[in-house]
Amino acid sequence: MGSTKETSIAPNGREEPRVPSDLVRAELDRILHSPPFRGSHRSQDFLRYVVEKALASQLTDLKERHIAIDLFGRPADANLAEDTIVRVSAREVRRRLEQYYSSPEGTAAEWQIHLPPGSYVPEFRHSERPAEPLAVPEARSSAPSPVSAAWNPGMLRRRWWLLPVMAVLALAAFAAWRRTAASPEESASRQFWQPLLSAGQEVLIGVPHPIVFHPSVRVTRESAKRLPPQEIPLQRSLALRPEELTGSDFVEVQDQYVAFGDLVASSSLQAFFALEGKRVKLRLASKVDLADLKETPSVQIGAYTNRWTLELSRNARFRFRYTEDGRACIVDTASPGKQWALPVLTSDGTSDLDYLLITRLLAGSSGQPAILVAGLKQFGTGAGGQLLTDPQQLGAILRGIEDRRWRASNLQLVLEMRVIGNTPSPPHLVAWHVW
Repeated sequence: MGSTKETSIAPNGREEPRVPSDLVRAELDRILHSPPFRGSHRSQDFLRYVVEKALASQLTDLKERHIAIDLFGRPADANLAEDTIVRVSAREVRRRLEQYYSSPEGTAAEWQIHLPPGSYVPEFRHSERPAEPLAVPEARSSAPSPVSAAWNPGMLRRRWWLLPVMAVLALAAFAAWRRTAASPEESASRQFWQPLLSAGQEVLIGVPHPIVFHPSVRVTRESAKRLPPQEIPLQRSLALRPEELTGSDFVEVQDQYVAFGDLVASSSLQAFFALEGKRVKLRLASKVDLADLKETPSVQIGAYTNRWTLELSRNARFRFRYTEDGRACIVDTASPGKQWALPVLTSDGTSDLDYLLITRLLAGSSGQPAILVAGLKQFGTGAGGQLLTDPQQLGAILRGIEDRRWRASNLQLVLEMRVIGNTPSPPHLVAWHVW
């Protein structure tokens, strides 16, 4: 059995003993291309950064604030108590290294790279594997026959206990490989996001906002007179009848509210980009101009309340429209009359069905990659944000697309979902287009 000798870089910058940087870099390259790491650009960048700094004896750079500024582009006065990007990345790298060194490839490595808990200074460990002792042949009165040289029943009887041990080791190696290998769904999801994730360190998220009408001061005061007093000023329904109200009793309010489904999508996407090491610019869609879109890849949320979703998909096959009776719908411009619309079931316009349109543009009119995600109602939009950030769910849908050009082409997906008790079910694909 081999032994492992730890070789750390001392705080004073000296290497004890000398670390062969070429062998360490070769091991780093194998790690970065291994299944545990090849699905995470942030983990790759983090490990490469700390290893190169350590090999260059630049240990003073391996502090949380310096890494946050130099690697992740955070400002010098960033609040690292709230912005945990460095600590989260380090934990993720440690987990992936553990997976790698549990695999057959990692176990066989001559040099190992580790990131000790509580430190950003990597350790380089040399695995000393002594040569196997040569077998001493047994004394024989005559040369063995070809049959006895190829098959010796006595050898199996003497080492029968090795069989279950070898079986257990083989099963453990296979289980480790299964844990670390990227699934087909994860690979498909990564290919979907690759154009946007590789376009830069920053992503703009455009959040829509509905136009809301507040009751006027007159209506608010009159309603308060008719309602019983309350200890806390909690919002309540108006106590006036519809026939008592006129158009002037409602005041239009813009840029102050966000629908719940849009909030769900925005939160899911922000968490996703944080794990990918991307800086996020969160903007109200009405405050985004074309110059912003030409500068930064973006994700646009919502349709009827986000002009950029409608503008960027102006020439796409599937588009948002209204039916003749005023219902929101998605139309197929290549098949006249083909549309997906909501069946209105109640007087307030709610439905137990919703449709979702996801559009990925490699370089739209803005010249930057863009992803547009919007449902006909808030349920579809919220489900769309969760779908895009769930590699297994997104990958399963993408693998159902027969045209494999989607990996390097513009893509649209139309999905349908049931809504039960204000909760959307997992969406399923009803149409797609690649161009």
